[in-house]
Amino acid sequence: RGWSSLPVARPTEIVRACVFTSYKADTLSSSLRYQLFEDMEAANYDVHLMETVGKSEKCVDIQLAVEMLHYATVPDAYDIAIILTGDKDFLPALKRTRQKGRKVALVSMRSGCNRALKEANGIKDFDVIWLEDCLDKLLTPRQGRGADVGDIVSVFTVAKVIKDYIDQSGGDVVNSRDVGRYLQCLSVGKDSLLDKVRSSFGGLGSFVAVSDIFEAEDRPALASDSRNQGSGFWIKLLPDAGQQILKRARSTQFMSDEKKFFESYDTSMLKDKQTAYYYTLLDRGEDPDAPSFATISNDIIPSVDYSTFTVAQLKELCRDRGLSMSGLKSALLDRVLESSKQEMEEAQTQSSFWLHRPHKDSTPPKVTEEAASYLQEIVQEYLSAAGGTASSRDIGRYLQANKSSSGRSSSEDSALKELKREYGTLSRFVDFYPDFYSRDNEGGEEHAFLVTLRSRG
Repeated sequence: RGWSSLPVARPTEIVRACVFTSYKADTLSSSLRYQLFEDMEAANYDVHLMETVGKSEKCVDIQLAVEMLHYATVPDAYDIAIILTGDKDFLPALKRTRQKGRKVALVSMRSGCNRALKEANGIKDFDVIWLEDCLDKLLTPRQGRGADVGDIVSVFTVAKVIKDYIDQSGGDVVNSRDVGRYLQCLSVGKDSLLDKVRSSFGGLGSFVAVSDIFEAEDRPALASDSRNQGSGFWIKLLPDAGQQILKRARSTQFMSDEKKFFESYDTSMLKDKQTAYYYTLLDRGEDPDAPSFATISNDIIPSVDYSTFTVAQLKELCRDRGLSMSGLKSALLDRVLESSKQEMEEAQTQSSFWLHRPHKDSTPPKVTEEAASYLQEIVQEYLSAAGGTASSRDIGRYLQANKSSSGRSSSEDSALKELKREYGTLSRFVDFYPDFYSRDNEGGEEHAFLVTLRSRG
């Protein structure tokens, strides 16, 4: 039955398939989670169920490691241990298993595999098997999730838009968070293109994984930059992407909403590089201004399904946001969702403020006279020393090297952090004082602009 009866020739015989999990005692037998493990058990998996009690550890990891090491000591129990995980806590168990003469293979997801696990020496005997590379064999995307046909969007439409986005990025890879924000801003019928991707393919990650046009790569976490923490991944074009898209174009029967979409489709929104490619530029080591709410909608905060995050990932988000890390997954999830809601509300408030330019003599909300005067002094000091004109990037570096008006050191709270906290971006700071500064968007380096100190005669 199940996996043991599949009529597929295998170079390696599966002798044992184990699943380790836990759930609360009051989990309903009708729930999808309960039914999943019932089905696995019926398909001859050895399902090891533990009970989640209060705030205690579920012991799932320990049980798996013990089982793997136990059978590693049993003669002829197995030759190769294939472990599906992304957790680096298994490193010691994997090493010990190999020391017992067994081979080890690692199966994981690029977006969820700890770097130490995939890069460590002496823990595996084969290249990592990435599930994303096998999804076309394991999964069939559910078109429209059984809903209205109008929810469906073709592979060509999504691929064409993403290819255009990558082509205009000025690089080979882009951050998936930027792509998600961009798709959210494009409408196909009554829905955003991102919503269409979710209903047709299950999400952006699933679309990229099963396509023959793009490739997903895990991106390095930039621990020093809290603005770019998250579960995004890189998206790049495969060598024959253009030919594959052309094939799709010839074979696609477009829905009426798609036809209307392409009648008005253009890429003018991508001219504002700092907004359209914000996270991508951070990945490249640049320091872009925060995205402009006026040009790319209020969806600056990407739509993320935090319910799919593991407890460890939720705790990491709580740590980054200064939230309590105690409690069960439900409590962690509630904190993250509430924090995200507050961020969105603040973003919308800031958007409303900056879309309606204040009077030149007024003071931005929440900016004290002391902070405004201090930041003005630093910026004017640098511009004067630079001969009256300087690049926004150089001004940013100078602000970063100076402490904030609070007097704390630059490492704790720099003038740049204070400026972005109070004004949003350097460009908005400059625009807020037109009697003092002017800026030239065309005269600076790529992704930068020139700021000139006006004569105060």
